[in-house]
Amino acid sequence: MAEVILPKIFSDNAVLQRDQPIKIFGKTVANTMVSVKLGDSTETTKSITNGEFVVMMPAQTTNFDVTLEIFVNGELSKIIKHLQIGEVWLNAGQSNMNLALRYDHDYQVNAKNILSEIGDASISYFEVPKIVTDEDKQNTKLKGGGCWQRLSFQNAEQFSAASYYFALKLSQKIPDVPIGIIWMAFDGTTASSWTSQKYLSQNPVLKSVFLDSYEDVLLHLSRKDYDKYLEATRIRNQRQEVGDFWDKVLKGEIPHQQLQEAFKNNHSFFGDYVMGPSSENRPHALYDNMVSTIAGYTIRGVNYYQGESDDTNAGIYDILLANLINNWRDEWQMKIPFTVMQLAPFKHWFGSFDGRMFPTLRHKQQQVANALTDVYLTNVMDHGEEWDIHPKEKRIVGERFALVAFDRIYRLIKHGEAPSIDRVMLNSNEISITFNNANQLHANADIEIEVLRNGVVADYEARLQDNMLIIGIDNDENDNLMINYLQNDYIVATIFNENGIPVSPFSINL
Repeated sequence: MAEVILPKIFSDNAVLQRDQPIKIFGKTVANTMVSVKLGDSTETTKSITNGEFVVMMPAQTTNFDVTLEIFVNGELSKIIKHLQIGEVWLNAGQSNMNLALRYDHDYQVNAKNILSEIGDASISYFEVPKIVTDEDKQNTKLKGGGCWQRLSFQNAEQFSAASYYFALKLSQKIPDVPIGIIWMAFDGTTASSWTSQKYLSQNPVLKSVFLDSYEDVLLHLSRKDYDKYLEATRIRNQRQEVGDFWDKVLKGEIPHQQLQEAFKNNHSFFGDYVMGPSSENRPHALYDNMVSTIAGYTIRGVNYYQGESDDTNAGIYDILLANLINNWRDEWQMKIPFTVMQLAPFKHWFGSFDGRMFPTLRHKQQQVANALTDVYLTNVMDHGEEWDIHPKEKRIVGERFALVAFDRIYRLIKHGEAPSIDRVMLNSNEISITFNNANQLHANADIEIEVLRNGVVADYEARLQDNMLIIGIDNDENDNLMINYLQNDYIVATIFNENGIPVSPFSINL
């Protein structure tokens, strides 16, 4: 019998995307006939010289139990059971997408109540194993993930909190449909690690900043010292007191000042970062070892929450993010819808973790959403943490992602995206700013904006009318005016659309 090797994501209990052609791919003996049967549908192709095969199955309707069978030269070789046909989303990013439900604020307050929301919803998830190097591939059991799991009381607290609330909201809005979440996240990672070598190399800016600089690191890296660093890190991470400390940090149980003292006096709990061949942040590392393992699996869309670790290169984040999106779309061979979460308000955590460059990163995220089609933007500018890089109310994150999906993907509501500027008009002593994704703006407190006339803070009056912000200010035609909204590291939104979504940060020069 000819062996068929499939990516791990094709396994028992998987969720496949409904109402779209489903891509089934894998490897077998070269130049053989491969037939795939999914329910009542059968399609046949021929494997190529390296044994790879791709079969596009016709679109399927909702199903809670279907079998996938693969035949090679007419002989049954692989059976995958208990598949479901429903809605599949890829939730990707760094720690704010990775943060487990057990660290969520609402879960800590009343875990039983939060878990009860699962009810009889059919939600499953596949955690992409956190593989960084070829050596890690030999130890996938140590990395977790790699199989589909039905969400339950027993495993939910280890699931991505943002994904948990997104899946719940999706299941409530689209009942009687299986929900599948592909969870692919890694703490503290730059988008350059999630982007392929090809896409980094074909852009001269990205090539210089990431590929060339990494090659320079390798030229000057002492492998002996680096191996000592890796071993010290491994030993540190095995210490029980280190694990207990970080568990409290992620729960928000250590006040900011105490965390600073720990960073100064117990630095071994934190360690120092060293770039090298085993780093998750080396260029294209996670693309090669994580993205590539699921690329092509048919999905409805991507929810993406990342950017905090790109603060050192904030000025080029728009180039990097746009390349990542186009890269993934090429690999999936489809124009995947992307919803991007703008970075939350944040001032300082510990060490060099601060939000000084976050206003720039938010601006770059807005630029990408404006420039690329089917890229949508939302935010949690009303729910940041001044002294923690991780907003703890992850229900807000998940539900904001869901609102975009309800609007742009499922067409169930209107104005599920964050409002952003549509046009600006200056009439004598009044500035009118019109926003898209809104019919009726409202403020939950005094409208907080900054108005500068010729570089000096000016008095103003502000009011909301339908989808407009109207600013009254004394000026003449020679004035240089600037209007800033949410342009600080930590700041709280005051203007919202009718769905309670904050207006995106903006800066206007007139």
